[in-house]
Amino acid sequence: MHGVRNGVCEYLENACNSVLSEDVSSFTQQLLILMSLVPMGIIVVFPLPTSFVYNTENYYKLYDIISIALWPDYTCPRPNTMRIATLDERSLSTARGFFFPIKKGHANRWKGTIDQIVKSSDLTQGIPLMNGLIIPSKINSIIISGNSGSGKSLGVQAISELLRRTPNTKMIYIDPKKSAGARWARGHPEVTLVIPEENERLEEYLIRVTQVLAKEVNKIFKVQNNLFHQSSKIDSNAGDIRQIKTWLVVEELEALEAFGTKKELEALFHQLLLISLLGREAYTNLMLSMQVPRNDILPVPIRSQMRCRIQLGRIDSSTTTYLFPDLDHIMMPYNGPGIGICDIDGMGVQPIAMPTITSN
Repeated sequence: MHGVRNGVCEYLENACNSVLSEDVSSFTQQLLILMSLVPMGIIVVFPLPTSFVYNTENYYKLYDIISIALWPDYTCPRPNTMRIATLDERSLSTARGFFFPIKKGHANRWKGTIDQIVKSSDLTQGIPLMNGLIIPSKINSIIISGNSGSGKSLGVQAISELLRRTPNTKMIYIDPKKSAGARWARGHPEVTLVIPEENERLEEYLIRVTQVLAKEVNKIFKVQNNLFHQSSKIDSNAGDIRQIKTWLVVEELEALEAFGTKKELEALFHQLLLISLLGREAYTNLMLSMQVPRNDILPVPIRSQMRCRIQLGRIDSSTTTYLFPDLDHIMMPYNGPGIGICDIDGMGVQPIAMPTITSN
């Protein structure tokens, strides 16, 4: 990796000098900050020998300084692990440093009608979460968490509306509470709505939901078989045989957890696990919504497969412990409802503001 010096580097050195100890600063030639263009990021070098330790605690201490200092001209997602960059053509004492990925500018909240958002976006590339931030089309699993009043339901509806408008996509909407999501889906006949029927016992509804999921699992195996016989590509997916995408949206998963016996719940979660594990190549996708994704509600193997994680509402160690276990705080520059954090495909945690969709 190559690093260059520019005005941003000097500015960041001054910001760090004010926080780090006097013997670890650019004034004593114990701190050097460079910018990498490919991949784009900031490299923080402490020439050896130094009293400064390259460890996780110091890495995230520097992240707190750099992320604030660069905003809003640059966005610095919070890496999930400490990252070290190796520098080319440098002496051994300066051949490595902390690496912080950045991107130019920052994303803005979408505000407007759904038609305006769709017109300004390319839905074939992914879901426009913000203006400047998308959930790429390759992502096949999303989880949205947030307590009551966090904007979670509106966020699920916004994403669902965009998925409904995405070409070659169908949706199955499961809402055990018959809440706002069910009322939204009822207004779109092309969306398959699965809700409790009048006078249907709760355990009967749970079994019916499991049967719906099992049908999709069977379809996954059929698509995989067709792919095996019809595609000669090693890295192939259902798009190569013109299979449309299916999105399974499960609202308020906690409610389902309360509907049945342990055996019935095990059957439900077994189908969800199979979809989360096997659905990517077969174009069978999953979006889960729940208040708190506790271990006793959402099995860890399913949660670990979620490639887009969104947490709305209050952000602290008590609310992020399940989706973002290593996060205790992060910069929150946005205001208003539907504010939170996200991690898309392990690229790092960053603040978000969910779309504000007005009436047409």
